[in-house]
Order: sequence, then structure tokens, then C-alpha cells
Amino acid sequence: PEDRKLLSLVLGEVDRLNDLVSTMLEVGKPRTPDPIGVDLCALASEVTKVARPGVSGRVEVIAPADPVRVHADPDQLRQVLWNLVKNALQFSPPGGMVRVEVGWDDDARPCLAVSDEGPGISDEDRAHLFDMFYSRRQHGVGLGLALVRQIVEAHGGAITVESQPGEGATFRVHLPPEAPRAEAPGAEATGAEAPAAEARGREHG
Repeated sequence: PEDRKLLSLVLGEVDRLNDLVSTMLEVGKPRTPDPIGVDLCALASEVTKVARPGVSGRVEVIAPADPVRVHADPDQLRQVLWNLVKNALQFSPPGGMVRVEVGWDDDARPCLAVSDEGPGISDEDRAHLFDMFYSRRQHGVGLGLALVRQIVEAHGGAITVESQPGEGATFRVHLPPEAPRAEAPGAEATGAEAPAAEARGREHG
């Protein structure tokens, strides 16, 4: 039992160091986004399923029935959401609820919000939240939120935070919507010709 416990601790530390190295590489040399059409609802469901096993808190997704589509790099968006959910779980009390909400903001932009039931964020901490190497945790490195902001801004989006001490925190990611698909050349002409052809058919009928 002791050996198994020690092995578990070692593996946990290896995972932590791997995450740290990966994050440092991402922050130090960010990859240019490779955007495609992405449904935020599906992505939120996918990421939170991965986050649930083995965590002491609960994760809930609130999303509309219809897709909320954005133009973004799906891998980088997964990284953004994973970092925000992990951060929320770390500051939540045992058994606390983390909510991931997908929808639109007041400007009709797609929005992804992550809320926790933690201790909240002071004004002093809020001013430095996204600074590199700034951490509210004693053993934190302070790269996760810096990477989140870097990715979001590379997509032409923005991230905001709302919090009061003792009342938890909500991080909101605002993203550009997926542009409507352009019609194929000649589509309008084809549509206009159809009534004319129908009329000609009636004349000959």
C-alpha cells in the first residue's frame, strides 16, 4: 500500500511537471491559430467530461439546444476551457460546483463562461490575474491564465472576470462568431432562373 501511494505521488508530480513544461512552451512560442467552424456547446461537453473523473468538485454544463458556432482553433479552445475549469476546481471547496455556460453576450458575440464557488478574487489580485508568473496559489506557477488570455486575444476575442471576495468568480471568454458561408458563384442566377423556367413551362403547357 505504501509503495502504491508513493507511486501515485510520483506519477502525479510527473504529470504536473509535464503540464508545466507544455504550458511554458506554449507561452514562450505561441502557435498561430488554425481556425475552423467550432460548436462551443459540443466542445464544452467534451472538455468537461475529461475534467470530471477524479476531481473533488462537480462540473455542470449549461448550453442552449442550438449550436453556438465560432471561428476558432479547436485545440487551442480546448486548452482555454481546460485551463479555466482546472483553475475553478482548484479554488472551489470540496464538493463545490463549477459551472460552464455557453451562450451569447450583450453584443451578440458567442460567450463561454466558467464560474466557481471559491473565495473570490480581491481587486489587487484581479489587476494581475493574467500576468505571467503571477499566481494566487502558494505553489502555483502563474502561467495558465496568461496562456488563456494569449490564445483568446490571438483569436480576436477578449476575456473578462467578475468577482467579489467570498462570492466566487466568473471568467467570460468572448469570441468572434463563425462567418456565414458564402454562396457558390452563380447561386443567385440559378435561383432567379428557376421561376423563369417554371413560367416558360406553363406557357408551353
